[in-house]
Amino acid sequence: MPATTHVRLIAPDVTVMEFNGRMHTGTNLSTIEDALLKLIRTDGVRKLVLDFANLERIDSAAIGVIVMTVGEMGKNGGTTRLCGPKGMVADSFEVVHMSRIAPVDATVDEAIAAL
Repeated sequence: MPATTHVRLIAPDVTVMEFNGRMHTGTNLSTIEDALLKLIRTDGVRKLVLDFANLERIDSAAIGVIVMTVGEMGKNGGTTRLCGPKGMVADSFEVVHMSRIAPVDATVDEAIAAL
């Protein structure tokens, strides 16, 4: 099952993008990348939480999209926090030391509180 996303605005200045399913090469990864860049470049989002609680799988290409997003947010004066990785996603984040790239919180509420 390809990854699906849901974007919601929390308060006037925090945006949460939730990921579901599997995020990997061959799925709709370019659509997700385009949506993230639109949030940053067009919509002016400056506080972004990426919620992986319902994501089952992730590969290196998808991790690259996350790293690109964190970098793009930084270049545009924004902050990104990641939250909720479990199972294989948490293992992948550990292998690539994702917490060195962006803070990783257990829940959306913790991520929002830390922004």
